[in-house]
Amino acid sequence: MKKIILSLLFAVLGFALTPQELAVDVNYAGKERMLTQKITKDVFLIALGEEKAKEDLQKSRNEFERILYGLIEGDSELGLTKITANKKALQQAEIIKKKWLEFRKHIDKVLDGDYTQEDLNYIKNHNLELLQEANKLVELLVALNPTDKTENAQAINLAGKCRMLSQRIAKDVLILKKYPQESLTDLKRTIEELDLILDALENGNRKLGVKKTSAPWIQQELKKAREIWAELKKEIQNPQDVKKIVQLSDQLLAQMDKITKMYEAIVNKGRKIRAIKSIVEMFEKEKELQKHIINLAGKQRMLTQKMTKEALLTAIGYDPTSNIKLLKEDMELFDRTLHGFLYGDKGLNLPAVEDKKVKEEIVKVVEVWKPFKKEVENFIKTQDKNSLNYLVANNMKLLERSNNLVQAFKKAFPSYDFLEEARKEIVDIAGRQRMLTQKMTKEKLLVMLDIEKEKNRQNLKETIELFETSLNDLLNGNKKRKIVRPTNKKVIAQLKKVNSLWKDLKPIYLKEKLSQKEMDKLVEGNVKLLKEMDKAVLLTERVVDY
Repeated sequence: MKKIILSLLFAVLGFALTPQELAVDVNYAGKERMLTQKITKDVFLIALGEEKAKEDLQKSRNEFERILYGLIEGDSELGLTKITANKKALQQAEIIKKKWLEFRKHIDKVLDGDYTQEDLNYIKNHNLELLQEANKLVELLVALNPTDKTENAQAINLAGKCRMLSQRIAKDVLILKKYPQESLTDLKRTIEELDLILDALENGNRKLGVKKTSAPWIQQELKKAREIWAELKKEIQNPQDVKKIVQLSDQLLAQMDKITKMYEAIVNKGRKIRAIKSIVEMFEKEKELQKHIINLAGKQRMLTQKMTKEALLTAIGYDPTSNIKLLKEDMELFDRTLHGFLYGDKGLNLPAVEDKKVKEEIVKVVEVWKPFKKEVENFIKTQDKNSLNYLVANNMKLLERSNNLVQAFKKAFPSYDFLEEARKEIVDIAGRQRMLTQKMTKEKLLVMLDIEKEKNRQNLKETIELFETSLNDLLNGNKKRKIVRPTNKKVIAQLKKVNSLWKDLKPIYLKEKLSQKEMDKLVEGNVKLLKEMDKAVLLTERVVDY
């Protein structure tokens, strides 16, 4: 029944953005422009001694990232429709993502309190570049639909642009305070542009592609915006009271945000269809989220083994620079995901856990993880043998606790039918396969290093058998284990790709002594096997028709 409703809705709405969807996407894409300037403003408030701005900076950073991923992948909670149907818009979003990830590194350093003058210079010199790329995306979205629809979209665009300009003005003033030698050119241009757009929204402007609104309630709010702007403009002429300028710029931001939403509301017709779609999407999204969480919890299991493997490779002198770097990244990812389970993480699409039993299992993982992390950090710095011994001795305990957490999540999530129960089981087992790729490599290295050789040789044999059995079950199904046979062509093709890689690697795992060439093949092949298995997990998580 749910699939029938979805099919009917998609048939009505088509592949293009509806006016309602376009309005929401333009509003949020426009908000990204504003956030580039708000983030930069908050950075320089912090640089000038306003530590309270850190909370705002963190919120803005998280909001920017969530909106960006929402535009690329969709976010029903925000009402964002993914822009994948439009190639140019998607390409532009990917450009923004690339620049944002580099920009964010410097933002994070400011939030951590260990930033340098170079970080401030980078933010000062690159924020407008990020803004320009965000603006290109807005313009592409505005141009998506026919003229009668883009007039409203353009009004949303321009009102949203005023939000950005309010923050850009405050940012420019703060930069001038920190760098007195900077030019006033950008500030002057921003003032002129804000004047022009406010006038266009009030009276219409053919060149800018916007008509005077016939809605009296919007005209009334535009007059209020004019009053705030007049006061802010007066303060900028003699910028002595920086706090007042920041305060007024935030008032103008709030007012223009209110107006932007009013323009968006005009476009939002056909709400009944959207309401039905929203209910169906909510139901589907809940199931998707459950599989996503099981996937991430399963990934934690894999990381326990991958970190130990990387430490062992470093210890034997196998590409230590790369393996130390990977070890650091994996440690940070494990730590972030664990924190995200407890407190939520929008970037990872993780809500904070509410289930009491699941929380108890997370706490148990944390108990083992804290000392484990400490030894990982020490090994990264010193390659200390005692730290390595600790990781070898305790990684299985961390794996066990992490696996218990996966099972706790599975029990906490309701199942509506056999198929949903089976899908959760498949995501779990496919996710465990990732872990086994790393576990068997770790065990192979322990055998080669003559560390509890017989025990690890037996462990390796059992891990290989479990990996092979589970891969066969994923390909062909297993009723006893609640694993249904896949019918989706992409899933089947990906699992066959994994199987082909495995057949090539298995003889090397079983061989007692390895040449350098075989060692290289094992390490490189293990990376490929993990990568392709991860793709298989994501497919089992995301495909609608398994």
